[in-house]
Amino acid sequence: MLEWIDINSKSLSETLLMVCVRKVFDPTRRLALLKTILNFKPDINLQDGKGQTAFMSACICEQEDTINLFLRQ
Repeated sequence: MLEWIDINSKSLSETLLMVCVRKVFDPTRRLALLKTILNFKPDINLQDGKGQTAFMSACICEQEDTINLFLRQ
């Protein structure tokens, strides 16, 4: 489908996965977006400039739904 997109690309040291966790506040929309992003098999262990991963951000923000989604991956 969109093979030319680098799902692990960083913009301002954040991947699309990180931006979704950190900036999409509506839980329903966040989960829908995350599921779509995860279909492209991103590296969920990539770190931002501060050494944090998307999973760490979900933990810090207490996003239980997001944490559970990541743990199922």
